[in-house]
Amino acid sequence: MDFLPAGIYSSIEQRAMGKEEQIKAAEGGGKESDYKQVAKDMEALFAYQLLKVMRETSENMSSEEKGEGHDTYMSLFDMELSRLLAERGFGLQDSMVRFISRMDQAGSESHE
Repeated sequence: MDFLPAGIYSSIEQRAMGKEEQIKAAEGGGKESDYKQVAKDMEALFAYQLLKVMRETSENMSSEEKGEGHDTYMSLFDMELSRLLAERGFGLQDSMVRFISRMDQAGSESHE
């Protein structure tokens, strides 16, 4: 069951891709905040995928009948929960920001 409500996954993916392009285009002091936003979006996407797989696993063990719209509601719930988890952070953001910063520095040094 790989069901996603229309636009959920693509919305986060587009925001993350848009931020990556902004980071590449940006010069100066705004980069650090852009890095943090990209890391937060990626952490939210990771949390969503984690919640989705955990829910699928637990639902496969249940014999309980689900009504119409249950999957849609639970996907929306998981999306909001993953956004809230990313707001608080659970440890990946700092590592991602450091990695993106190093990659950006290495890229700009190779172009000099």
